Amino acid sequence: MPSRQEQLIRAIQEHSAGAPFIFSPDEYRKGAALREPSDLAWICNKSAVLFWMQDSARGMAAAAAHNLRQAKGWLRSWRRGVPLCGENSYLKFEQPFDPDLRLALISVTGSGPASLHNQDTIAADLDVDAYATVSDQFLIDLARANGSMLDLVRLILQAATPIDPLAADATSRLNRYLTNAVDPIREMAKRGRQHVVEQEFASALRLLVGSRLPAQRIEIVNPNGAFPIAALLNDLCLSELLELAFAVASVRSQASLPPFDRALRLVETPAARFTVSATRNLRHRSTPTVPRPRAECGRVEIGLEMTVEDGVTAWLHHAIPQSSQVQATLSQLRVTRPS
Repeated sequence: MPSRQEQLIRAIQEHSAGAPFIFSPDEYRKGAALREPSDLAWICNKSAVLFWMQDSARGMAAAAAHNLRQAKGWLRSWRRGVPLCGENSYLKFEQPFDPDLRLALISVTGSGPASLHNQDTIAADLDVDAYATVSDQFLIDLARANGSMLDLVRLILQAATPIDPLAADATSRLNRYLTNAVDPIREMAKRGRQHVVEQEFASALRLLVGSRLPAQRIEIVNPNGAFPIAALLNDLCLSELLELAFAVASVRSQASLPPFDRALRLVETPAARFTVSATRNLRHRSTPTVPRPRAECGRVEIGLEMTVEDGVTAWLHHAIPQSSQVQATLSQLRVTRPS
């Protein structure tokens, strides 16, 4: 039986934050002792999120205090010149401290109900953009809903400004957030103009989440092209990811209906402008193609085949963005906290 910490790490890697950008940092030497910078680190889109995880056997307060001591110790060493190093199966990391890197520190306490506390006083004391204490259950629930790191930092920002008393507790806040992401897609489906069925939407969403990782099942034509794709999809919040999946499913569905043989749709997000297109190839009805992300001429392209039986291939095109929503949200957290 995997531990709660192992379950949490797997949920984050497989569902939300992107496997290429998540790693367990290497130990560093502090005096005669070896120390861990953090239990988990995420570096992407000019931002870093570090996680410290401690079970709550001795109580939530003790677990939170333990994590804070570790965070303070690592920040001192990092700022003195010790780089944050580590690797995963995709990338190697050697990140020196950079004042321009947006930084969130997350203290994860053990089992219990979902909880989220934005601790802006601690963030100010440590001179970082955000410091929050969350339960592992909160992160697992968010990850399994395909929430990205952008969704996490936005929820931290919302926790700093509790407006709705009905969503004051973390479970209600998370449920409200997820509902607000899903409801617009349900409304578009009710209107029925795009002829999207649930199975097509689920297929499109799986392929987009797979490209966000990037998952092992996706064949990478140009390995260097896979990471801009994953980085961009990690800079979408859940509502934007669902809108993009709906667009992919709708153009695939439209292209499969006579008299159409192709369809096109634009999706605008703060992260990038997407062009979603689909073409029906009547000569190839039986052989599926492998999704092939690739980078060409300053653009990044993802190829996705939605179905086999009607020979429809859907393509997602986008330009590499110049800014990051995660970075902007963390900057907003610093600006809006009490002085």
